[in-house]
Amino acid sequence: MGKSGKKLKNIKYSNYKVVIDSLRHHENQAIKEIVTDVGLSNTAISKIISNLTEKGIIKSIGKGTSTDEGGKRPMLFSINPDFCFCLVVLIRLDGIYGCVFDLSMKQRYMAVEKIPLESYDGCVSSTAGLIRQTLKDSGISTGQLCGIMIGFPGLVSFEKGTVVYPICSPQWGTDLHICKDIQEQLPLDIPVFVENSGRLAGYSELLNWTEARTETVVCIGHDSREELSGAGGCVIVQGKLMQSKGNVGEFGHMTVDANDKEQCRCGRYGCFESTTSVQRMLSKGREEMALHPESRLNDRGNEKLHPWHIFSAANDGDSFARELLEPVIKNFVIVINNIILAYDPDRISIFGAYSQAGSYFISEIRERVFRYFKNPETKIEYNQMDYQEMEKQGAALLVFNDYLAQDEIYS
Repeated sequence: MGKSGKKLKNIKYSNYKVVIDSLRHHENQAIKEIVTDVGLSNTAISKIISNLTEKGIIKSIGKGTSTDEGGKRPMLFSINPDFCFCLVVLIRLDGIYGCVFDLSMKQRYMAVEKIPLESYDGCVSSTAGLIRQTLKDSGISTGQLCGIMIGFPGLVSFEKGTVVYPICSPQWGTDLHICKDIQEQLPLDIPVFVENSGRLAGYSELLNWTEARTETVVCIGHDSREELSGAGGCVIVQGKLMQSKGNVGEFGHMTVDANDKEQCRCGRYGCFESTTSVQRMLSKGREEMALHPESRLNDRGNEKLHPWHIFSAANDGDSFARELLEPVIKNFVIVINNIILAYDPDRISIFGAYSQAGSYFISEIRERVFRYFKNPETKIEYNQMDYQEMEKQGAALLVFNDYLAQDEIYS
């Protein structure tokens, strides 16, 4: 990630990272199980385990159960969660969220400051203040902290540490050096990173699928909160997040309907984000429901129309519910077709709001996508984890992966 130290160059240390990844995915493991998972020799794994235990990165947790043949009970090892911590800060339209994660990817503490972020300077000041308060209240010392990740809903340059364009707050200006500005207000000798919210959410896919470490995976999704409805995602190639200048994964601003009349938050028309927003689907449903008295969407009593009403009715064959989903399905298909042509992924993961849509939605997408790609090898699947949890975990994972990719930790 380029800011916090010298990266892994020694193949020996690369093997250390592979062992740590194995323990992160499988928790408590014996040496024999790690050997099977990573493909290194028993001697090599034993030496790595010994060194990592001495460094305090992993720990022994006692003996496991004996084999079926009654052999010796193996010693089990796991990540030492207290070896280091990271701080995740999510900047939202309605406020700022601060979360502390330990190395085992468990959230230890969370703080929320619900304030409108009207100016960039106010955002920086409030973010720095929340970081100071979160560290104080969580009991985590700065010496235990290996990095801070800022999740931001806009066009972000990770390498430069800047918000290129704050889509939700265009009045702030462009090319905002948010990492440098926050560091100056703290000040702490700790690396501060910024990344797009959707890319962080998608990056958490590495925690759910061990295959993602060796595949090309494209994640695409919408914020599950109706009032936001932002869309984005990321591209992961063999466990590495593609970042470039910050545009990779900005699927929400692909043009899918040049004739669309509703302006997107980015200022253009016909973007995937605006044409498939949950809010837009619900607005149309509420406006036109009276024209479809036969629809089961009218059988909600006094309950406000929610996306799951539409999803459930569509799965049961309700024609009006399927009509509401049709433009969303059509534009998902356009974007996924382009993704397949551009990246040829092994898997496309749909997360966020529409991951709860059920069988009708995804079967229609698969059928229409594979109508053009006659010999499909790309899997199109749901990731139904909560969007905000995905973003927090993806952010923490990115910080820890950067920290663990430094030679000096192992030497």
